Amino acid sequence: MSTACPSGTFRRAAGWISLGWGGGGLVLLLTSPLPGWTPALGWSPWFWLVAAPASVLAALWLSRIEPALPRRRAAETGAG
Repeated sequence: MSTACPSGTFRRAAGWISLGWGGGGLVLLLTSPLPGWTPALGWSPWFWLVAAPASVLAALWLSRIEPALPRRRAAETGAG
């Protein structure tokens, strides 16, 4: 069992949480006057409310992409 990729249940939960966080953050940013930068957050609210969950979704999506080169069997490489 490989621990490189999270299980399907975890991936689904992380995806739904990120979508809700990003969608809610976008609505909040569009409906309330937030400053461009705050000392409390250290970054722009756009980053924490939209870009951060988008990067989580991108990482989950990219982890599903298979490598471009075909994998070799253990017998062909002499391993195992």
